Amino acid sequence: MLNRQKDSFRASWAACFLAAEVALAVPLAYAEEAGRSDVEGAAQFSVPAELGFVVDSWRPAQPSAPVIVYLQEAHTNRSAQWHLVEILRRLIDQHGLQLILVEGGEGHVGLTRLRAYGTPEIRKGVVDKYLNAGMIGAEEYLDITTEVPLTLWGVERVELYDQQADAFLEAERLQAAAQAPLDEVRRAVEALKRAVFDPALLELDDHMAAFGAQELELGAYVEALSSLATRQGLGLEAVPNVARLIRLHGLEGGLEVQAVSAEHTKVISRLAGRLAPEELDALLERARQMKAGELAKERYYAQLAQTATTHEIDWSAYPNLSRYLTYLEERAAVNTAGVAEELPHLAQQLRGSLATDTDSQQLLALADEVEVVTGCAQLRLTSEEAQRLASLRTEDLASRWARTLNTLAERHGLPTGSFEGLEALQRALPAFRRFYEVARRRDEALAANAIDKVRASGERIAVLITGGFHSDRITRALRDQGFGVVLVAPRVDHPTDDRLYHAVLRYKEGLISSNEVFALTNR
Repeated sequence: MLNRQKDSFRASWAACFLAAEVALAVPLAYAEEAGRSDVEGAAQFSVPAELGFVVDSWRPAQPSAPVIVYLQEAHTNRSAQWHLVEILRRLIDQHGLQLILVEGGEGHVGLTRLRAYGTPEIRKGVVDKYLNAGMIGAEEYLDITTEVPLTLWGVERVELYDQQADAFLEAERLQAAAQAPLDEVRRAVEALKRAVFDPALLELDDHMAAFGAQELELGAYVEALSSLATRQGLGLEAVPNVARLIRLHGLEGGLEVQAVSAEHTKVISRLAGRLAPEELDALLERARQMKAGELAKERYYAQLAQTATTHEIDWSAYPNLSRYLTYLEERAAVNTAGVAEELPHLAQQLRGSLATDTDSQQLLALADEVEVVTGCAQLRLTSEEAQRLASLRTEDLASRWARTLNTLAERHGLPTGSFEGLEALQRALPAFRRFYEVARRRDEALAANAIDKVRASGERIAVLITGGFHSDRITRALRDQGFGVVLVAPRVDHPTDDRLYHAVLRYKEGLISSNEVFALTNR
């Protein structure tokens, strides 16, 4: 549950604190420090909120090192794929992107040859349905439908890709048998929590579960943890980014969008009568860039405040505009990766302070194991959880879980259970664990091949596209080699259809026809 909060944080961040925004463009964290023209241009790349958001970014170790924009693909998710198309268009138009590195293939995997079949409009009419069905990706769509010179390069080791596909299909075959005993155990755990946990620990657990399921917004979750920490006498010194986020939430509550807009118009009107024509043109151009997402809002408003002061306009006479600038500066200072790391840390601190008796501690430990094994069986573990899985003792899982659950149930007057299905789950676990072991080796190969290709190409900016599951390990490898990395997640407007995802995988393995995939998109 604790590790899953990082994914929930990333999903929540783009939607959080936007009440005062028409659209949010998030510049790279090192935009002011890149130090050379081409990478500085890449560093100014921003993602409008309607397309996605920058999860995190890291400066290159040396000014001559390339920047890799790492796009987290949501496989077969229609809205995410179309948003990725537009993000790639921006990189092509604004930064001359030509090299796109992808999973799922090895070497040249481009589809440029298909451009010979009709105009871009005709080609688009044909392949739209393939993108909607998840049978091609955003980069392949652009390679077919545009005239832009692109290189699509597969960074797989094909044998590892095939091994993981086989492991996925084997695990998928065992999922149904594993789910029933897991559901039984989870029901028993939830019943025990109501009997074993004190009210404060139960409140914390409910908040964590709601946030992990994306049923609780980031701001509300942070406030809930802060309130519990205050009640427990825990300070926020160890979580400075969370503390800043709490201050930011308070600032946002005092913003009035219409008042900010009205004061902005008044300042511009007053400046228009005092600025030289070329200065006014420069100011209007900065405003255009800000609205287009090409200039960070905090930078625009800071420059506006400086210009107003220079021309003897009292900035303090515009309290809403002043408050908005403070809000923007605070928001820009938030380290999103730091918050993602600190939220689970704060939750863990709170658990430790609230779980003071042996039964609560024992139940929490078991609940965490159940969470990891459930994620394993559903093939949705984060890379950190996959590491925990590797160290988890599973050879006696069935007997150990049943014994703990029944002992606690008897002690607290609840019904015991047989948990007979746990033996089937234990037998299936090696297949699930194999999927994650192959994934680890595959990530190493993806990172190494991506590094080699970018260096050989001489490109100063490239895109890497993989599923989000792979991003932690690969990002770490790229950073270790000195690359600048911008991690970008597309906006997802609706959940991924797991049936479609599995169908596309089977289609790519030659197990079903394209018509069977299209049939799912027409339901």
